[in-house]
Amino acid sequence: MGKVFAERVLYIKLGRGGMFETECIEHNGTIKLGYNDYDHELCMQGKWNELKETMREDSMDPGSLTRHIEQIRKFYEEPSSTMWITFHKNHLWYCFAEETVSINSDGKVRENIDSKIQSSTEPVGSPTVSRGSFML
Repeated sequence: MGKVFAERVLYIKLGRGGMFETECIEHNGTIKLGYNDYDHELCMQGKWNELKETMREDSMDPGSLTRHIEQIRKFYEEPSSTMWITFHKNHLWYCFAEETVSINSDGKVRENIDSKIQSSTEPVGSPTVSRGSFML
């Protein structure tokens, strides 16, 4: 595997319990964020305080609310130079996603720049890939 360079690396969980992993990695080459109940237009416009107020109605504690807003914000605002990583079937997977966020029936989606999500060649737990650190 050749060297891969990224300005920033972020972990993304592809849905609660990994429910989007197979779809995103094996079929669509996308990264997906749930949060369907929250206003896509507020996110597109960067109106994070307004989004926070709508989410406050869901009775989240302040710490959880802040973490959810930050996850959503990063998904919408990170540049295409950010590497997104996740784990699926005992491998680390990574991609660089387009900056445009679209919405479909079950989530918000960013298309992968090269139409596929890459895998490390070694399974998680091997000398070159572990959950705490990894070499690309």
